[in-house]
Order: sequence, then C-alpha cells, then structure tokens
Amino acid sequence: MPFVLTSRVNIPENKVQDYISILLAVHSGALLIGSPLFGWMADNYNSRRGPLLIGILAMAISVAMIMFARNVSIMIAARVLQGFSSAIVWSVGMALIVDTAEKTDIGYVMGYVGIALSLGLLIGPILGGIVYERAGYIPAMAMAVGLLGLDIVLRLVMIERKYVDEQTRGNGDMDGGDSSMQSEKERLGPTIAVAQDVPATENSGKDTPTPSEVSAVIQFHFTINGCRFNVPPFITLIGSRRLLVALWGTMIQSAFIAGFDTTLPIFVQKTFGWDSLGACLVFLPIAIPCFLGPAFGIASDKYGPRWVAASGFLFDVPMLVLLRLVINNSISQKVLLSALLFGIGTAIKLLDIPLMAEIMHCVDAKEAEFPGVFGQKNPYAQAYGLFNVAFAAGGLVGPFWAGLLNSQHGWGSMTFSLAVVSGFSCIPIILWTGGNLMGGKLKNEDHE
Repeated sequence: MPFVLTSRVNIPENKVQDYISILLAVHSGALLIGSPLFGWMADNYNSRRGPLLIGILAMAISVAMIMFARNVSIMIAARVLQGFSSAIVWSVGMALIVDTAEKTDIGYVMGYVGIALSLGLLIGPILGGIVYERAGYIPAMAMAVGLLGLDIVLRLVMIERKYVDEQTRGNGDMDGGDSSMQSEKERLGPTIAVAQDVPATENSGKDTPTPSEVSAVIQFHFTINGCRFNVPPFITLIGSRRLLVALWGTMIQSAFIAGFDTTLPIFVQKTFGWDSLGACLVFLPIAIPCFLGPAFGIASDKYGPRWVAASGFLFDVPMLVLLRLVINNSISQKVLLSALLFGIGTAIKLLDIPLMAEIMHCVDAKEAEFPGVFGQKNPYAQAYGLFNVAFAAGGLVGPFWAGLLNSQHGWGSMTFSLAVVSGFSCIPIILWTGGNLMGGKLKNEDHE
C-alpha cells in the first residue's frame, strides 16, 4: 500500500503514513457499522448462500475500483465498500461454520479457520508483492479478482448442513414415523417446558403451543402505543458480560494487528532499507504460528478458553516490550525482530482461537439461561456480527494509536504501550471468559 500511494496516487512521502491510517480506518468503520445489520439480515434469511454471494460480489467490485483508482477519493470509497462486504462475508461465513461444526469441537474447528485467515493474510501480501515487482500493479489486483471469482463458484456448489439434515429427517419419516415423532418431541422438549411456565389464559385449554408461539411469549420485547416490538437478538447478547469480555479481547487483538499493519512495513523500510517484498515478508514470522491453531483449539475445547486466552495476553507482554531493542541494521537485529514477531504471532493464536469459539458459547449460554429468548434459532450471524464490530473497532483504533505514537514518540514507546494494554486486558479475560469466576463457583453465564 505505501508504494501504491506514492506511485499511482501521487501522495507525498511524508503523508503516506497518514493516508494508510485513513484507508485502514474507513474500512474498519464500514465493517463496524455494517456487521450488526447484515448479521441480523442473515439470521432472518432462509439460506447462508445468498448473503455470502452478495458479499463476495460487492468485494469483487471494490477490488476493481482500487485496481483502476487514480485518486484518493476513489480508493477511500472502495475501502468503504470493502468494509461493508467484509461485514457480510465474515458474519455469515462464521455462522455457517458454527452451523456445520459439532459444538464440542468448535475450538478445534476455529483453529483451522485461524490457519486459513493467517495464510490469506500471509500469502496475499507475498504474492501481491512478487507480482507487483515482476508484472506491475494491474496484474497483482487482477489476481485478487480472479480469486473472488473462484470463491463465487465455490459458494454456488456449496451444500448447507441444514438441507442435508432435512433430507435425512425426510428419509427417517419414510422409514418410521414413530421414531421421528419421538426425536421431534426431544428437540422441542426444552421449548415446551418453558411454555408451561407462561401464565394461563382463557385459551389455556388449547393444544400445546408451537415453538414460534412459545418464542413470541419468551422473547425480549418492548411496547410503544400498544404496539409490540421484539428486541433484536444482538441487543440481548450485548447484555452478557461474558460476551463483552470476549469482544474486548477481540478488539485489543485487532488493534495490535492493525497497528503493526500500519507501522511495521515503514519501520523495516527505514531501519533495514527493505523494499515492498521485504515489507511483506516481515509478516511471515507472525503468520507461521497459525499452524498451532488446531492444537490451541483442542486445548480450549478440553480445558476451557479462560487460561488459553489469558496466556496469549500474558505471553504478548515481554515480546512487545523487547521490540524496542531493534534499533539498527544488522543480522542479529533482524534475527531478533523475527523471533519476537514469531512470539507475538503465537500469542495472537493463543488468544483469537478461544475467543472465536467463545462467541458461540456465549450465545448457547444465553439461550440456556432464557430458553426461547432468540426465537426458533440461535442468532449466530448476529453474534459474529458483534465479533466483527469488535474487530473493526480495533482496526479503527489501532492505526491511529500505533501510527501516531510511532511518528510522535518512536517505535519503542509505541510497542511498550501495546504491552501495557495487553497486560491489563488479561484481568477481565481471567474473570469472565468461559463463565464467571467470581463467587468461588464457576458459572456458565453471568446473571444480570
């Protein structure tokens, strides 16, 4: 990005840092605004495929805009569209994974999501840098458009688990109605049990209410001039301290990543004299630990997310503090930087894999606390929309936080400030991740 701003948009060298921060911030702002809305729309849509296709198409259009942009205004508009499209793809994509995976293995599955995310963040800049150096700007951007086209084809041939389950149940109905009826009773059992606690009315002699009727009674709502309005599930979810702590950890992690995206390429360019390819390759040590993600996910599934996530914040502190020791151009300094970045990448995986799984557990815990509160299905797209909001908030704060501190007070002060925040963030993670630790008894969910 620094090289594109100077060569194609004619931004002065001394303004590149400011414009990089702006481009990263507007993307995060659009992601922040769009995620709850698109998550709510996706949860009320019959299929995950349609919203995914819309998001990927919008992303392809935004990449094409950046490809041919010759002024900053078009690049900013394209980044806004990228933010909205990312809001759709992330919210719906994560919900689709949760719909498909077994609940007991969600941390393990999220480990592979982390691998895919890290490899994308790693391979994208490296391939982009190589193609940009060898063939130019347009071929590098055309490669991204081609990958999005392939993604559209994959979405078209995708088969969602809900349709497989419906077909399986349909075959079961043909084989034996009694067994399918029993399984349906088991599925509706908790919902009908809630309905028995609803105050009796003059129609109490009616048959057992349907799940939708039960949900209409239990779901949080408010009334204006006699008109009833159901509270959107994502508003209900915000009332969970456990979820808020997971979102806080996500936001801080995102701020760190965005801060390094903003400052690290410029730091190695000034300190080591590296070109665009070198500035891309410096992220390799951060990305390599992604392959440990499934192992961290298994640990989270087996022992709970609390201590796995907390260890990520704690391990981050010394790595960030020691970055201030990298000050000159020598082999030993480059090795030190690579080792510290590898440690930071490991800490990020220790943190983000349990927190991605924790979002799903928070939804399930709230449903267990108030059965039927979300209606007939859990709002996973909205929950991961809130995850996107937190990630976007970090992406919004990180570039300005790291960029301003780096330009005004230097690399060492910037990295030390990240270490301080990482240390303090460990406290709420220990207290509430995986349930409330207070009171001497582990609770699955806080009771507001």
